[in-house]
Amino acid sequence: MRSRSILTIAAMATLLVLLVPAARAAGDQAMNAQVNPIVQSWEEAQFGGLPVLPSCLSFAVDRGDPTTGPSMLIIKMEAGCVVPWHWHTAREELMMISGSGTIEFPDVPARKVHQGGYVLLPAEHHHQFTCNTDCVFFDAISGKFDIHYVDSSGQEIPVAQALGAVSEQPAMTQ
Repeated sequence: MRSRSILTIAAMATLLVLLVPAARAAGDQAMNAQVNPIVQSWEEAQFGGLPVLPSCLSFAVDRGDPTTGPSMLIIKMEAGCVVPWHWHTAREELMMISGSGTIEFPDVPARKVHQGGYVLLPAEHHHQFTCNTDCVFFDAISGKFDIHYVDSSGQEIPVAQALGAVSEQPAMTQ
């Protein structure tokens, strides 16, 4: 069973690499400047959180440095975890490894994302993400990581207000 999961993860990582052309932007070229191959197991990944993200979410940096430029993150979220309405300066590309989630955009029906699912989030595009079950996904970020939370009218709000509103919502079950 463990070898099947590793093969699934490797296949999804390969698919993600094929979906992202190397010469798309200068940030992508910086990520591809790595000369040596990288092989990493889950046991080696150092997961942690950030005060600007919900406590039900943790991540590990797989490649790059999200504080300075393009990076690849592995993100784990607990069932019912919500990253409330927000946007990022950089483009994001998500590839679901396990579990299922729901991605929402303003004025567009919510979409379910399952294992193997792919989501492209253009820069500065408002969205909200909920993991319906425990989920793990890759997040390829085209530039420095930031997060700007917004209210229902699209106006930027403080982190504490955004995350406080989420903690008051009942957990989703599915």
